[in-house]
Amino acid sequence: MSGTDERGTGGRGTALLHPETLASLVRFGLVGVGATLVHACVGLGLEKGLGQPALGANLLGFFSGFIVSYLGHYTFSFRSSAAHGTALPRFFAIAMVGLGLNQAIVYGMVNRMGLDYALALAVIVVSVPALTFLLARSFAFGPRREP
Repeated sequence: MSGTDERGTGGRGTALLHPETLASLVRFGLVGVGATLVHACVGLGLEKGLGQPALGANLLGFFSGFIVSYLGHYTFSFRSSAAHGTALPRFFAIAMVGLGLNQAIVYGMVNRMGLDYALALAVIVVSVPALTFLLARSFAFGPRREP
């Protein structure tokens, strides 16, 4: 496409309504659903099934989902051509921000407020992915490669 930057936005930045951005957002959502299911299944399995503390269960669930998330976003969501040596540490940093938010939500809702872990997980699923998309798209994965 002539007259556009590597994201197809014509140099206008990250226009969220641009067709390529919307397609990337849909792909991000699909990968995110898979990673979230892994996170939730591992976390709930450990906490509800094996009686492990919610914070530890959430941590192991998070890292299980991270593997699915990184590989899926690199290859499918953003079709990145960035070197793994660059993209992985950047995405890991973004994931750590997400993990901090995850753990803070679990701590606040479960440990301080006495609410159920499943409710805390629902809050996480609704709130954290939007921030992760914006940071991953702009910082971790860089220019995309053609499909």
